Amino acid sequence: MQFRKSFRMPLVLLVSAWLLPASVCFAQFNYPDFSGAPLLLNGNAAIVDGRLRLTPDIPHQVGSAYHPVKQRLANGFSTTFRFQINGGADGFAFIIQNFAPTALGDDGSGMGYAGIPHSLVIEFDIWYNSAADGIDDPNDNHVAVHTRWRNPNLASSIAMLGYASPPFALADGNVHLATISYDGAGLLSVSLDGVPLLTVNFDHADFLSILDGSGAAWVGFTAATGDITAEHDILSWSFSPTIPGDVNGDGCVDDADLLIVLFNFGTGCP
Repeated sequence: MQFRKSFRMPLVLLVSAWLLPASVCFAQFNYPDFSGAPLLLNGNAAIVDGRLRLTPDIPHQVGSAYHPVKQRLANGFSTTFRFQINGGADGFAFIIQNFAPTALGDDGSGMGYAGIPHSLVIEFDIWYNSAADGIDDPNDNHVAVHTRWRNPNLASSIAMLGYASPPFALADGNVHLATISYDGAGLLSVSLDGVPLLTVNFDHADFLSILDGSGAAWVGFTAATGDITAEHDILSWSFSPTIPGDVNGDGCVDDADLLIVLFNFGTGCP
């Protein structure tokens, strides 16, 4: 064991120097607010007083917004955002899609994502649409996961993988914190205000089918109003892909990660 420790530093330097040219950094981002944010805005989405306003409080509005760089999602991700809804309908969604950075779905009950292929969404639905409307919502206050994988997505129950209703009204006018995490193996979870709310399982191969050849896709938000209206605001947003080998969580696989591993090599040995 003394031999291992005495050669630790030369070993670290040697391997670090060898791997440095192969260091790879992946996209991750944090918007404390959206002042000057380079988001790709579509439809009625706009930056208003440092907020991402997906729809104004006007009938039949629809908006979407995407981070300008595709994210590597094949190994999982975690994203956190603050939102505030004032009004009555219809809701907003966090979306993963590999269709186009201009993708914009239907207004009203479509919440801006219905009709977008190669997509998965987590919707925050604040209006009840019945089976007679072709939607069959569980209620007027729920979070749900919707996808038809490579087919155009739907806001109806036939595309729903699971749902849960929080103990408060999503459109209560207060600021709420949402965290969405995917483990890269078929388990997706949603927390609201730090409390676990919803977990769904699916085939990871299906998830990979909506990504591009490098395992990446656009990430962002959609929202819509119908005859009944609401302001749908996102106040902040951070996103981190899961990168195998990224020991320190900085979005890069580089010699900083190598140093952590090698300096702990043999730790605890007598």
